Amino acid sequence: MICTFATRRVWAWNRAPVVQALDDRLEQQGNLALIFSLRHDFSTEWSAFVNAVAANLSIRLRKDFFLYLVQSRTLVLADPLELYASGDNCLVERPVALQALTGDLDEDGFDDLSIPADKAVTPGPSTVFLIVRYAVEK
Repeated sequence: MICTFATRRVWAWNRAPVVQALDDRLEQQGNLALIFSLRHDFSTEWSAFVNAVAANLSIRLRKDFFLYLVQSRTLVLADPLELYASGDNCLVERPVALQALTGDLDEDGFDDLSIPADKAVTPGPSTVFLIVRYAVEK
């Protein structure tokens, strides 16, 4: 027990430089991204959309989906968001403008996204992915 306690104490003392180095790296990187499988990551919303209960696919992007180290930072989302659907041996891409987002990710902790149905996101057997590219504001 004493050994474990001593190890934890050393880690708590030495982690500040590590966190600072990671923070600096995040600012320099700028090319961060999240990928969501709409069917799996937003299953309730996807089910309502597929079963024609909802005319639009409405999802909520929460700030806690992003890296832990950026939770207290201002995020800049890249315009447009990218939507990809697989089907018929091809990949269909559809951009989604940032104007489709309502809310403030940094202030409210979430953004609501509403995507109208079209051929790229028509409910069916295809898998639909959403890619959110972002950067950490310096």
